[in-house]
This record gives sequence, structure tokens and C-alpha cells, in this order.
Amino acid sequence: MVVRGRPLIAGILGFCESIIWLLVAGAVLGNLDNPVKVIAYVGGYAAGTMLGSNIERWLPLVVMVMCALPLVLSLAKGCKRC
Repeated sequence: MVVRGRPLIAGILGFCESIIWLLVAGAVLGNLDNPVKVIAYVGGYAAGTMLGSNIERWLPLVVMVMCALPLVLSLAKGCKRC
């Protein structure tokens, strides 16, 4: 968001992300005697990391298709054989 010229939105999202992280980490660290909560937190963190990695991998492909599609369509309209 900062790169796209939206530092205010990036700051607000970062603030919200930090609050969520602190609340969840505080809940887990406050109850280390319950291993189910620790495993659930660690599993959620790992799943979020894997999902985020896949989204980052898929996103450039979607953006490239969206940018190339108008060009392909305009070339197809100008083609005599199409």
C-alpha cells in the first residue's frame, strides 16, 4: 500500500494487524498450560504463512492476465483472419 501511494491506509492496516497479533499472542502466552491453544496458534500461523505465500504467487499471474487481456482483444479485432 505504501508503494501505491496510500501510506495512511497502510498505517491503519498495520495498526490493526499489530493489535490482532498482540491480542492473540497474549492469549496464547497467558495460557501456556493449555497445549491445545499453543498448537492451534502455531497451526494458524503456519496456515496463514502458506496461504499468504500462495496468494503472492498467484497474484502476479492474475495481474499479468488482466493487463494483457485488453491488448490481446484489441489485436484480435484488428486481425483479418479472426
